[in-house]
Amino acid sequence: MEVAQYADRTMATHESMARMAATGSGAEAIAGAGALVLAILGLAGIFPLILAPIAVIAAGAAFLFQGAAVAARHRRLAFEAGGGGVEIEAGMSAEMLGGLAGITLGILALIGIETVPLLAISAIVFGGALLFGSPAIYRASRAEPEVPILDIIARETAAGAAGAQALIGIGAIALGILALVGIIPQTLVLVSVLSVGAAALLSGGALMTKMVGLLYH
Repeated sequence: MEVAQYADRTMATHESMARMAATGSGAEAIAGAGALVLAILGLAGIFPLILAPIAVIAAGAAFLFQGAAVAARHRRLAFEAGGGGVEIEAGMSAEMLGGLAGITLGILALIGIETVPLLAISAIVFGGALLFGSPAIYRASRAEPEVPILDIIARETAAGAAGAQALIGIGAIALGILALVGIIPQTLVLVSVLSVGAAALLSGGALMTKMVGLLYH
């Protein structure tokens, strides 16, 4: 009887954490999509100096949501993914700090304080957060190692998203540095934010798929 009750409690906790992670990942994907759309509009010449800071704020929110999504599953991921607790903690810290820094820089840029330099710095910050956060996404993809085909597809999609996130992070850092030294800064910042938004949309969607799959496994 006690064993059954313990199993029920464990399953309820498992489902609760998966649901929280799915919600956070979904919010990340939405925020990433928002940043992506705003960056595209800015590149099209529609109020670029206004939309770029807003896009940065949206991208920062995406990082916060992603960090929260991984945090919701941190302990179980560390256990089930064969260790990796340090990588998961580092990824969460990088993403949440990057998100807070990006939101702050975006707000300062939006009110007119050194707009272009701050946006360039935010691109570098986001690139670093993507680069250091990618191992956490990869570890998330290795959790719950069952064998059904849908689980395998979701796992490999999340692992691929982690690799793409690392590459986009390197690109965002390079674009941010070029923008910071004055090479078509407005365009490069918008391209960088567009890439970051796409990465957030990809990784958030992949991790949400993984967590929803766990709920209905």
